[in-house]
Amino acid sequence: MAETDWFFDSVEYTAEKGYFNGTGDGIFEPYTNVTRGMLVTVLGRLEGISEEPADTVYTDVDSNAYYAAHI
Repeated sequence: MAETDWFFDSVEYTAEKGYFNGTGDGIFEPYTNVTRGMLVTVLGRLEGISEEPADTVYTDVDSNAYYAAHI
């Protein structure tokens, strides 16, 4: 990601707020599709929901997945 990219300021803002952490090791992939896990994690962070591991009622969600607490 370069400072000249049209999304640079937005990525920097959301990273500073902790809404997005990238896709691993601080990497941001702006052209990657957003998954259900990514979306609910961002929404959960916006609402201040704890990220501690939690049980989920959804059978297709691993309770150890990074997004499980938000699903």
